Amino acid sequence: MFTLQQIDDRIEKTLLLLKKHQDEEKGFATSVTQPQNNTPDVWMKEMRNAFVPANVLVPLTLIKSKLAQEILKAEYNYLNSNRNASGLWHYFNNRQAPYFIPYETDTNSLLSFISGRLGEKSIPKERFHEQLSPNGYFNLWFLPKTKLLFFAPLFYLSVQRNWSKAQNFLAFKNKVVNKVDAEFSVSANVLLYTG
Repeated sequence: MFTLQQIDDRIEKTLLLLKKHQDEEKGFATSVTQPQNNTPDVWMKEMRNAFVPANVLVPLTLIKSKLAQEILKAEYNYLNSNRNASGLWHYFNNRQAPYFIPYETDTNSLLSFISGRLGEKSIPKERFHEQLSPNGYFNLWFLPKTKLLFFAPLFYLSVQRNWSKAQNFLAFKNKVVNKVDAEFSVSANVLLYTG
């Protein structure tokens, strides 16, 4: 059992570690392991993306600490450079990424939650409600639903252009990106934001 002071000390140490690994110009670096290559304990650099930092930032919105707020705002400002005119965030911060990921409800719901906590503009919750799949889960990808053309034309055109572009890449052709991707964990992230 930890005392409140011990918990606060551990939080502060964690925040200092996060700050140490944050580059305000480039955000948090991302590393991955690849157990399928028989190297489960080897961390390799991955392209910077918006999903990993979004997961790191969500709990920081609940911590009342000057350092937590500094980390949160610096990373959020960096991630906002990866946002388009209709308010959607790209998965990869690098537009020259070797493979293309369409706009995700997952990443965008987390960043919209963070936006709301910071008093910044979020993606309207209705845009997520429109992505409910027939199986009751939220789609992983924002799909261009025709009714959006009438209610949110800029948003529709952005999603349509993005989805069309995705179809030209190997991830789509090899079914890594699949139109029917919808699952529980994505739904949990969307519900965090939509309530």
